[in-house]
Amino acid sequence: MRSFLLLLAVFSSFSLNAQQILPENWDPVAQGNKVLERLVKVTAPEVKGAHDAEFVLVDDYAYIVAEVNDLQPGESGNWDFIYSAMSIVNLKTLETEKIIPFARSEQSFENVTLPKGQCWIPRIIQKDKKTLRIYFVSELSGENAHSQVWYIDYNLRSGSFSKKIYKVKLKQPPVNWILPLKTFIGMPKPMALIKSRLDTVPIFLIPSKNLTGKPILP
Repeated sequence: MRSFLLLLAVFSSFSLNAQQILPENWDPVAQGNKVLERLVKVTAPEVKGAHDAEFVLVDDYAYIVAEVNDLQPGESGNWDFIYSAMSIVNLKTLETEKIIPFARSEQSFENVTLPKGQCWIPRIIQKDKKTLRIYFVSELSGENAHSQVWYIDYNLRSGSFSKKIYKVKLKQPPVNWILPLKTFIGMPKPMALIKSRLDTVPIFLIPSKNLTGKPILP
């Protein structure tokens, strides 16, 4: 009973604070419409489904990475047609100036060719003044299941992605583990990691930044 009364008092306090903050003539529909009018489409016209996005702000631009697909709405761990793309949005004009797919099933790079499978769960950080680093997972479920976390760099000065990708390693002395891990126990902080089926699913990086916006990935 005491807990119920405490919760009731807390919610009542929140309600009173809201009434004090909002003006009497505040129109939620009109305010909501203002927000909708300023929304910016950051996916390509052919995209049917998008999920799991993250971004960084550099000068007057937002660099947004997301997993997308051109076939159907939504997302699934069984869709090998999911790929990862980066959108570049001008914050002054609110225009999406460029959309660059950077990882998809069986894509060939100078140093490796990705296997068949979805490329998803992208994460992005600003590594230094001239470099963005993007992480993604190449994964396939089923009989030929595999899963690997990779990263690729984007050069801010040239406006182009590297032609090579690299496997992500988790520094846990005295060994540098290559993700995925099948028997890793214990989560280093502040990196937040989640792990599902030990046989096929890697450690996923969530998120790439802490609450201050500072990168927590190398």
